[in-house]
Amino acid sequence: MKTAVILISLFAATISAEVEPSYGYGGVKFCKHWNQGQPCITLDCCSSCDNMPSDWNDQVSSYQVTRGCGPCTFYEHNDCGGASFTSHDNEPQNVPEGWWNDRISSYRCS
Repeated sequence: MKTAVILISLFAATISAEVEPSYGYGGVKFCKHWNQGQPCITLDCCSSCDNMPSDWNDQVSSYQVTRGCGPCTFYEHNDCGGASFTSHDNEPQNVPEGWWNDRISSYRCS
């Protein structure tokens, strides 16, 4: 009986782990289309400035700052230069309407 309870507990933990989004904790998910439309990429977050990979520079239309990563500030130029906006939200977001679509070149998270 004790063995059955342990096995059930392990099985439940495995199912819970599989339900967790693939981008996990401590990263920023970037998508090239509105409403998390594919393709998407998840990049690590850290307190230093990170430039977007060259094939993602000025391509982002939506994003999600995952738990344990934010807030994050997004910049229009490489090396965290130019205009910026900050997101504190862990929910999927479209970039601010208007000018920001396809403008993110770098980011920094706390």
